[in-house]
Amino acid sequence: MNRSDIKKTAIWAVLMIVFFVQMLFYTWCRVQCVQVGYEISKETDRHRKLIALQKTARAGTDYYFAVTGGRLQGAGGRGQGAGNMLPVTCNL
Repeated sequence: MNRSDIKKTAIWAVLMIVFFVQMLFYTWCRVQCVQVGYEISKETDRHRKLIALQKTARAGTDYYFAVTGGRLQGAGGRGQGAGNMLPVTCNL
């Protein structure tokens, strides 16, 4: 092999390596993009559940105010806020 053939082979090898690395990078970017899409969908569903929970909690608070006549009294009746209301648990 003469010098010209070695140069051509080296150029082709470098081009193939660059192409291979570019394809690996493209695949990694694509996987990351899909992963972020899944995370966005998951968080969107979580947000919808939290909004529904908030509406339910707000409706429960409205019911509490309607039953008690708008008074906020603690367990001891000394006006300590809504201390006798049960906490809302969220299992998302």
